[in-house]
Amino acid sequence: MTDKNMTASPFGLLIGLLLSLILVPAQLLAQQSAPPSQVQAAPPAAPSAIATPSETPAADGAAPSEAAIGDSLLAEPTESVAEDVVGKEAVAAELETAPLAEFDVRSLDQVWTISSRCVGSHHAPVQSLQFRRRIEGNRWQTESAESFFADNAGPLPMRTILFVHGNRTPEVKALRRGLQTYDQTVLNWQRPDSAVRFVIWMWPADKISGQLRDVRVKAARADLHAFHLARVITEIQPQQQVSVIGYSFGGRLAVGAMHLLGGGSLCGSRLPMTDPELPWINLALLAPAIRNDCFVTSRNAALRPVDHLFVLHNSRDQYLKLYRFLKLDNHTPALGYTGLCGLGRHQLASDRVHQYDAARSVGSDHNYLEYVADRRIESLVRQNIFFDTGAVPPHAVGHPHVGGQPEIRSFRLSN
Repeated sequence: MTDKNMTASPFGLLIGLLLSLILVPAQLLAQQSAPPSQVQAAPPAAPSAIATPSETPAADGAAPSEAAIGDSLLAEPTESVAEDVVGKEAVAAELETAPLAEFDVRSLDQVWTISSRCVGSHHAPVQSLQFRRRIEGNRWQTESAESFFADNAGPLPMRTILFVHGNRTPEVKALRRGLQTYDQTVLNWQRPDSAVRFVIWMWPADKISGQLRDVRVKAARADLHAFHLARVITEIQPQQQVSVIGYSFGGRLAVGAMHLLGGGSLCGSRLPMTDPELPWINLALLAPAIRNDCFVTSRNAALRPVDHLFVLHNSRDQYLKLYRFLKLDNHTPALGYTGLCGLGRHQLASDRVHQYDAARSVGSDHNYLEYVADRRIESLVRQNIFFDTGAVPPHAVGHPHVGGQPEIRSFRLSN
């Protein structure tokens, strides 16, 4: 009897059924008993939204072994923690879940934290701030203010970038937000002829009870802690280039610091009138929580030390949409919601002012992770914080980039 006849006969069908009943359970049993490395797992479904988990130091891994201490991350090839993933949600997930020790650093760069969380008075000197430098992995070494301000005698010029986080950010989360920003903005910067000193600025922005009370208290704190940031910038070597990135209330703090550096006053006080020689400053504001006409009203001296201004606003931000109802700035809309207003009265060259509406890329959420995980937005931030400045400070007499009415360039990012 041929195979064809046996398959077509009832006897052949019965034999085939019995064989399937024997072989299929055997295959399932073999898969269950096989080691995990031999079983191919189904790819996980893409998350529909990225939730921010609670961050604790324990999640960042144990301290490195003695053998690993000599092999610093700074000597290894650098790679973003989100290098191998595709898609904004996947990038956000990697940035939010990767242990802090895995965030890499370029060989010539430095990563620092400066904390004003423990400082009570806005008149306190810079020596009262806490300075820490990342040694390797998640190991941080406490340093003195003098060591931070010492002239960097390295082979390449050093650019200082200060990142100021937003509201409701405890210390560990602030550290993560800073390393996420360095990872996405600085790590892949293709300029081997320049080094970066990246500073994560920490201020007391932990969540407090009562949403309205929380916002009003943090607005007042941001104004007070602007003094500490301004004093630190005055101590940086004037020949160095400085960039400041401020998000949400961190943007308010950064604008306040620029206002003080320009000779303005906050909370009834101002910096001592010593007329210091300041470094050149590029200011990048991401969804800043401050009135949209601040540069011509409450912070009208803020642009004097600024060489280049970049504002990333979001016309769909549901949080900043309510800003005008909080009675913080005389019912004025937020700069991070509408973009710049009234800047035509400022004498700033047109190629020094840029703003972008990121509504279509970010959506209605007021979540920094949405910004830092978007590679197009981070590319824009990178272009602006590394903007080449002029040869003399922008507030100096005869600065070539001052003069004429500014033409504000606005663009909307599309999907």
